[in-house]
Amino acid sequence: MEEEVLDFILDETISDDDDDCQEEGEKSEFSNFSFEELGRLTKDKKFVTYSSQLMPLVKLAHGITCKRKGCKLPLSYCSKSIGSAMLFTWKCSGGHTGGSWYSQPWYHRMLAGNLQLAASLLISGNSYTKVALMFKFAGIAFISNDTFNRVQKMYVVPAVEEYWDEMQHEMFSRLTTETEIHLVGDGRNDSPGYSSQFCTYTLSNAVTKEIIHMEMIDSREVDGKSVNMELLGFERAMKRVMKEDIKIKEITTDAHSSISAKLSKYSIPQNLWTFSIDN
Repeated sequence: MEEEVLDFILDETISDDDDDCQEEGEKSEFSNFSFEELGRLTKDKKFVTYSSQLMPLVKLAHGITCKRKGCKLPLSYCSKSIGSAMLFTWKCSGGHTGGSWYSQPWYHRMLAGNLQLAASLLISGNSYTKVALMFKFAGIAFISNDTFNRVQKMYVVPAVEEYWDEMQHEMFSRLTTETEIHLVGDGRNDSPGYSSQFCTYTLSNAVTKEIIHMEMIDSREVDGKSVNMELLGFERAMKRVMKEDIKIKEITTDAHSSISAKLSKYSIPQNLWTFSIDN
């Protein structure tokens, strides 16, 4: 039942109030933001509003009759949802286009609110289907799954990776000046048991709690043997860390015999290896 509901919402997330409501006119005076303006819009407060409240405001602002010289025909208005935004257009029966207005500013070729929703959803660690379902039950227009995936691939993931690389470079530069550090390593699979597809292995600083490095392992890299993913993750993470001039005082990992056997490869004495008491 839940899967049917989720399939329905993915198909119905974006709905048009009027298929004849065409996008006309200038999209926004803010089509080309500077980074300062984009930062301002990001911090700008957003509110839930109702289309029935917006339409009277648009009519009040643009009138009820055509403003073309010599034409006093009544204007007809229509609205259309574009993700989480509303588009209003108006024209007279004589064919004169009145104009259009968007409830959100544009950032290049994307509505700013749709872009920020997709980015916020991903970086907060939420699931698209669950958040979209909540919006559906609340009757609030939301972005489509395709829009979310496109923003994730084109904007959010590259930005996160770039920011992580900068942070990691700064962290390694700082760690090389420290006398010794205590590393803590652990792997987490995407599902329990022996059928896991992915494993994320993390090395962190036991004192500062900072994540030093992460590796994502696919079970296909270890011939489908998910129990070996953690070992491969440990090896790759250590290989990356050992490229830096970092002095390791101690390493704490799971009580994994294969990991213990690999320590000598990185010139780490067995007496500097400890295992967590959870295992």
